[in-house]
Amino acid sequence: EADSGKVTEYLEREVLRALRKEYGKILNRPDLIEDPKYKTVPLRVKNNKEFKKIVEEWSAYIPVEQGVSLLLAQGIPAGPIYNLQQISDDPHFCIDRQMFVEVDHPKAGKVRLNGNPVKLSETGPKIRMSFPVLGEHTDDILRKLGYADNTIEEFHLRGVV
Repeated sequence: EADSGKVTEYLEREVLRALRKEYGKILNRPDLIEDPKYKTVPLRVKNNKEFKKIVEEWSAYIPVEQGVSLLLAQGIPAGPIYNLQQISDDPHFCIDRQMFVEVDHPKAGKVRLNGNPVKLSETGPKIRMSFPVLGEHTDDILRKLGYADNTIEEFHLRGVV
């Protein structure tokens, strides 16, 4: 059995949405084309657990790339379902989509942060800095709240901040 070779639930749902003829061909199960249990969407939903088992048996020994290619060839939208490690290693997510970005942190060095998932055509978000160290912005916030520098210094001397 292939480690990550199963076509998962998303792909199963997409196979269910395909015409019976297409999924009969994909699964190499021509009997499914005429099976009354899968004739309509409500019937396919009702018999989903049984169909899921058929898809799992079909996909158990197929590499993900092959399963996705077979589905795409039939016009069924498909893609692999990654684990976190696979996502963080994928150039599409890291470079093209900037879903993980590296920034310098004053104490931790280079750290990898989640990028912003919202991508706008003219005003794309950008991570400009890392997370702050404890107390890094305390003085600025106190100033914005109206505290004078000598009061802030006194807070530091008394251990308030």
